[in-house]
Amino acid sequence: GRDGNGGGGSGYRPPEFGYGDSYDRSGYREHLALICYGSGRHSEARPDTGYQWDADKNRYVPRSGYTWSEQDYNTSVTIEIDGNQGRIRPASNMVPPLHSGAQDGWYDLNNLSVSRDFVRAEFRFSGLNKPKLTIDRRAGHIQIEGLTPFDGECHAMDSDRRF
Repeated sequence: GRDGNGGGGSGYRPPEFGYGDSYDRSGYREHLALICYGSGRHSEARPDTGYQWDADKNRYVPRSGYTWSEQDYNTSVTIEIDGNQGRIRPASNMVPPLHSGAQDGWYDLNNLSVSRDFVRAEFRFSGLNKPKLTIDRRAGHIQIEGLTPFDGECHAMDSDRRF
């Protein structure tokens, strides 16, 4: 174009818009506060009672136990990111029975990577349960992979923009 910044696809691209090699080269720190609604999946034990045939006694006898099943459920997660630090607060129905390391329900995000289009991180429910999360910033979609998988849509807490 005539304004001196080159027009077309090969023109000057200012680093503060994420075209530089480092997203925060200009000193800009990403601040995101997101609420993400969606569905999760977890194992659930249901009481299973009734009668079963006992061949030795030649009659029906009461039985009790549990049946394990995969349950889908609606839930949400809240995510806060400030520069290169972040944290996540899953809704209580998403937190597994065995978990550790939460402060008021918040878990620190580890290996956090924030780019123009994606946010990637992991967090730790317990030693064996370390879910990984990916947020597609263009579509607003979040996916958490782990023992308690979650799929959902994210919205900014400040309502004047999506994020």
